[in-house]
Formats: sequence, structure tokens, C-alpha cells
Amino acid sequence: MLDKKLQEEVDEYYTDKSIGELADILEVIYSIVKSRGYSIGELEKIRKEKKEKRGSFDNKILLLEVIESEL
Repeated sequence: MLDKKLQEEVDEYYTDKSIGELADILEVIYSIVKSRGYSIGELEKIRKEKKEKRGSFDNKILLLEVIESEL
């Protein structure tokens, strides 16, 4: 049900684009995290690790392709 609720909130954000809708999305995400047995701290740790490794959207740069070499 939480996954369905997440989709509903994302759909509402697409229509409204308000910070209130973003807050609703976060609330559902936090509930999903807890229901899966994780903590918000774990989520944030993984988010930060991925940001350091892959970058973020802060500079508004879109990555179109990744080419990995075999070294």
C-alpha cells in the first residue's frame, strides 16, 4: 500500500509542483524505509555515498551515457 501511496503522491507533485507535495513524498518514503526495517540514518548514509560516487543534481548537469572500460 505504501508503494501505491508513493506513486499517488508523485503524481500529485507532477500536477502541483509544491513543496507541500514534496513533503508528502518524503513522509511516504520515510514510512517505506521504516516498514522495510531500515532507518532514516541508513537511507541518508547511502544517499550521501551515492552522491559522492556519482554526483548530484546540484549543477543541473544531465548525464546521457556511461561507458565503463575493462581495466
